[in-house]
Amino acid sequence: MLPSRERLLELSGWEVGELSEVSFPALLLAHGLSGKGVELRLRRGHVDKRIFFEGGGPVDCRSNLLHETIGRFLVQQGRLAESDYQECLRESVARSALIGEVLIERGKLDSTELYKALQQNLARKLLDVFTWREGRFAVVRDPPPTGSSLKVRAPQLVLTGIARFAPAELVERWVAPYGAATWRAGREPLFARGDLKLPPAQAHLLELLDEQPRDLAALALATATDAEEVARSVAGLAFLGAIEIGTPPAVEAEPAAPAAPVPEAPAVDAAVEQGVGTGKAPRDAAADAPKGPAPSPEPATKGAATGRAAAAPSAEEAARLARGVHEAYLNFRRQDAFELLGVDEDAPLAFVRYQYLDFARRFAPWRFEAGRLAPLAEEARELFLAGALAFAELERTESREALRFRRQRAREEAARQRSASYFQIQTDLLDPEAQFAKGLTLREAGRLRAAIQQIEFAVECDPGNALYLAELAWTRFSESPTTAARAFDDLKQAMRLDPQAGLPCYYAGEVCAALGDRAQAEVLLRRSIKPLAPDRRPLEALRRLAGERRR
Repeated sequence: MLPSRERLLELSGWEVGELSEVSFPALLLAHGLSGKGVELRLRRGHVDKRIFFEGGGPVDCRSNLLHETIGRFLVQQGRLAESDYQECLRESVARSALIGEVLIERGKLDSTELYKALQQNLARKLLDVFTWREGRFAVVRDPPPTGSSLKVRAPQLVLTGIARFAPAELVERWVAPYGAATWRAGREPLFARGDLKLPPAQAHLLELLDEQPRDLAALALATATDAEEVARSVAGLAFLGAIEIGTPPAVEAEPAAPAAPVPEAPAVDAAVEQGVGTGKAPRDAAADAPKGPAPSPEPATKGAATGRAAAAPSAEEAARLARGVHEAYLNFRRQDAFELLGVDEDAPLAFVRYQYLDFARRFAPWRFEAGRLAPLAEEARELFLAGALAFAELERTESREALRFRRQRAREEAARQRSASYFQIQTDLLDPEAQFAKGLTLREAGRLRAAIQQIEFAVECDPGNALYLAELAWTRFSESPTTAARAFDDLKQAMRLDPQAGLPCYYAGEVCAALGDRAQAEVLLRRSIKPLAPDRRPLEALRRLAGERRR
């Protein structure tokens, strides 16, 4: 069933559990509402994921999957050539630098492009978990800071994950207990409606429920949408409290919170690339934040103080400022006070003050209040405050000396690690792409059962990949035509994951033809012609259908 606010707050206190009992969207919202920094550890089969929350939202996700590293993501997206990726990867390992830093230095991406790619990759890694039907989770309280400057809004993630990635049986499980109950607009939503970016279908559905309560059948009729898509929209909006039922059904007993201790998380080697940074030792987050007055930037930096409004920047100037903000923003959580302000450890206080004032001018929030720069306002505000804290730390002799000591210890430790592992890259990252390729080779050789095992492994590692899921469904159907119904369901899910893909449509058409549904088969085969061109298999299948119709 769909969780209430009280249930979500209860779930935020769970230490361990099963995803078959507590769904991933419920966990996301539970820790989002708590607003605390936690690490959510997930394990399913061979796959491990660690999701880090700060301030109520996911900021990082680390896994043992090769395709989820930022370099491999850029290659898959066509933004980076394989040869360039391998060169940058070798350099990042040799220098102990993050691959994002190398990509910027080599001119493969600018800071804005990298920032967007990191955000997209983080969202993709999180959306992948919506496809999980089972698995275990454990929560680590108060983990060390990740140094990530990325942010993903949990409510938006829930809407997208349920609408596109959640398996049909999970959606059915969430909505079915309410039967023919009517739905209405929520009286106490978990998040303000204005903060949500609703797709047209969900926005229309919400408008209808603002007018009057309706059941699922009435919503499907009013929106001219099939029942499953309506159920997905209802589930996503209900998770967020944007809609609620008019008459509650009988509530089933829910499992009690287990008292088992947090299990030891399996060892997962850090991915060789997780973004961009300085390549230097991280700041010790356990140090007390120094207190002390930081000098304010000169009032003349704000246009209103001079009696004149600042001129709106040109598109070129706005793009330049955006690159500067994104480059600083990607790095600042990994930097200590010296690195953030760009000063040496032995720099005099007068120079530290000068550097801080320059930093504050560049990222003064009022420079980004409107126009083309408005989307940068939140990042600039965080940088501005971080600069003030950094100056306060360096201004005080005691805190400055403590930071110098920590940096020296970190340098010594980094040198020991480099000398131990400089000539060897050790990794246990799983590579579903290689397993998928082996599966296709086995299928071409007629070894269908062995092919299914290889492709199943690829799907287990990357369940959001429509191509893997489509090929698995087709291979299972080829090995045993009695699995046609299951194959068709998997192909429908593949079409939902990637609506532009032609292969799932083609395979679904062939399965429908085998089931005797020639009308649906023709629709699907025709949909697959353009995206699969110049592949002629859909045309040949349509000719076979026409021949069968004439006979």
